[in-house]
Amino acid sequence: MQHTRIPPVLVRTSLLILLAGDFVLLPAAIDFRSAGTLIPAAGLFLVLLVAGPLLFFLSGRWNRLSFLKSESAPRPSAVVDEGAREQPSASTTTSWRDRAVESATEGLWHWDLRTKRFTVSTEWARTLGYQPSELEPSSSEWFNAVHADYLPGLRMDLSAHLNGKTEQFRSEYRIRHRDGTYRWVLCRGRAVRDENGKAIEIAGSQTDVTRLIDVEQRLIHDAFHDRVTGLPNRNSFLANLNNAVDQAKTGSKSLFALVFMDIDGFKGVNDSLGHVVGDELLASIASRLTTCVRPGDVVARFGGDEFVVLLRDLHDFSEAEQVAKRLQKAIGEPFQLSEHEVLTQASIGLVPSTVKFKDPEDLIRNADIAMYSAKSEGKGRTKVFTPSMYDSTVQSWSLQNDLRKAQERGEIFLHYQPIISMKNGRICGAEALARWTRADGKSVPPSKFIPCAEESDLIISLGEWVLRTACEEAQSWRQEGSDPVKICVNVSARQLARSGFARTVRRALADSGLAPELLELEVTESVLIENLKSASGVLRSLQGDGVRIAIDDFGTGYSSLGYLRKFPADTLKLDRSFITELNSDRRAAALAKAVIHLAHDLDFHVTAEGVEDVAQAEFLCGQGCDQLQGFLASRPVPAQEFRRLLAARPSFLSAYTLAAAVREQQQTGASEHAAYAPSLYWKTGSSFPLLASRVTSPAAAQHNGAGSSASLPVQIPSFDKKRLLSAARTMTDRVVGAARNTFRMPAA
Repeated sequence: MQHTRIPPVLVRTSLLILLAGDFVLLPAAIDFRSAGTLIPAAGLFLVLLVAGPLLFFLSGRWNRLSFLKSESAPRPSAVVDEGAREQPSASTTTSWRDRAVESATEGLWHWDLRTKRFTVSTEWARTLGYQPSELEPSSSEWFNAVHADYLPGLRMDLSAHLNGKTEQFRSEYRIRHRDGTYRWVLCRGRAVRDENGKAIEIAGSQTDVTRLIDVEQRLIHDAFHDRVTGLPNRNSFLANLNNAVDQAKTGSKSLFALVFMDIDGFKGVNDSLGHVVGDELLASIASRLTTCVRPGDVVARFGGDEFVVLLRDLHDFSEAEQVAKRLQKAIGEPFQLSEHEVLTQASIGLVPSTVKFKDPEDLIRNADIAMYSAKSEGKGRTKVFTPSMYDSTVQSWSLQNDLRKAQERGEIFLHYQPIISMKNGRICGAEALARWTRADGKSVPPSKFIPCAEESDLIISLGEWVLRTACEEAQSWRQEGSDPVKICVNVSARQLARSGFARTVRRALADSGLAPELLELEVTESVLIENLKSASGVLRSLQGDGVRIAIDDFGTGYSSLGYLRKFPADTLKLDRSFITELNSDRRAAALAKAVIHLAHDLDFHVTAEGVEDVAQAEFLCGQGCDQLQGFLASRPVPAQEFRRLLAARPSFLSAYTLAAAVREQQQTGASEHAAYAPSLYWKTGSSFPLLASRVTSPAAAQHNGAGSSASLPVQIPSFDKKRLLSAARTMTDRVVGAARNTFRMPAA
């Protein structure tokens, strides 16, 4: 039965008519104002007013019910006689399936397990470089093409699915291409089963994933290998080291060793020749290292210019030492890089597995400690780790923490060592030296805490404090009326490398009010050479402001004469190693003499450091050395004591000057037995003397009384130069001996 829907337009029209009738009848009823007319009209109005909405609602419900019933009723087919519709033939179905297979972008395959027939699509065959007609319809074509390493896995995955253990067959393997290469493919499929659940056929697809696998393997390789050198990286090396440690813990008797290597001077190559050449050097080093190790050893780049080598299966530790020697020799050979010949060396730390450790990180730490120990002793060295090295490292770390706290607590202060002018024997400067006394009164030697500070950033804050404090002290001396003396401040490599170093110096001078020409910055020659380009610019800028520059410890570093003309310096400080053996080594004396004369020819002032006896001072004065500094004049003293020295204005003259004065007096016809009154000035409360030999004629002898603590007249007859110098030495020794006996002072 079919239901006819009431048109919505008809319903709306009827409603409008009823409403219109209501509004027409109501005014009519009101106009007649008769009871007989009003009552029927009003009643009709109310009936129409209620019937209109009710009719609208009922019509809507009726239409909805009709719609639902019409939807649920069976629809007529497009084919009038359904029974007369033709069924597709087998040939039509096969044609449709073939077209679908041929148009597929993946290689499709079908294996009939009952007939053993294996068929593939054109894309499947094309993946391997064949046409389908060239392949036998047998599964052996498939299995024979699979790489032997992956065939067992393929058979296992296929068997698991056919036996119902997996819902889908999935296997990834390498299969041989027609050109002989192997391609990575991903094969997937699903079996068709009979009513008993037995697989009777299986079909699926095979996709060439060679590019995806190559990308995946490349990502894996990059994750465990260094990009620049191609060597295993830190992560890969740690995995190998963990394996070696695990084997050792299982009771294996085979030994292993760890080599930690750092390339000396690599930063200089990067800074001077560029990072491209630096990377080329790293790659060349990696290539050489791999040729020096044995099969099974692991060479890796640990980071920056650090390399590590894991030496496995050692019979004894001497094998590891032999490998380390080969590595050292290989790195020492010249490298030809982009038209540049580069010479480098390596500092090597070596740690055997016999050293007690808890985990692999302990071995790496110990090898690193040994490497830094080798580097601290010079370039191109190898050190074997010992437990004492670790103890020293822990002490150094503890010392760094204590030093940081000492700066905060104000336990660091300055001592000043006088610098004596050889022209007039008076103090012309002082070197500011940091000293540390703990809260418990114990002093920490500078030889311990200064290197500790230089290994960390503590030297930055410490150096700035020394510079600022020394400038303020020097200005206070000047304001107290003392003669202008230069203040010498040591500068470390870390300070000089900072971009704001020149600004820090200018701010210290401005805040203290010290004249720039009264400040001398001491920089070692090794620091200058390693940072020649950047350091020269900064130092020349400060020189332009009037600040003086001194090359400190000359003779202990490169001592390259060619660099002297490039250095922006005013003073050359001759290291104490030249001075110590002046009296015993003729060659040392000749070398010191040559350096002094060369420095003067290059317009440098020369200051001799470490002068401790009169004979050394006598030699230096005779060679024209400008200034001397050492225990012969004074040890470093606190600021207040140095202030008293400046106020006393003592004079220092060497025995050579004394002998020269005697000779000059004799040449002028003075008495052959002239009396001389050498004087010895003693610093109040100090345990060491500042020697000040004042030479006077008999007429000026009365001037020796004031301020003299000892006066010993010495008669020196008129002899030749050799005997005169001998007499001068004798007199000086007598003066010093008398002073020591009088004040019971120890030898300087």
